[in-house]
Amino acid sequence: METLEYGCKERLSGPSFWDKKILTKLKCWWRNFSTRKQLSELPEHLLKDVGLTKDQAHQESIRHFWDN
Repeated sequence: METLEYGCKERLSGPSFWDKKILTKLKCWWRNFSTRKQLSELPEHLLKDVGLTKDQAHQESIRHFWDN
């Protein structure tokens, strides 16, 4: 007996190409948001360790999350 395959089989078995692209973009935006927030909260001696001034850290932290 022959089994029937439906056109949406791939969709039911896992995320599609576009789902993965959207999730990847959302993860990138979340990482941008959270790391910029953390950067804004770092004390000066830690900023100095990573080679940034307080002004540079502030300029980076006010960028929008979608701005790479």
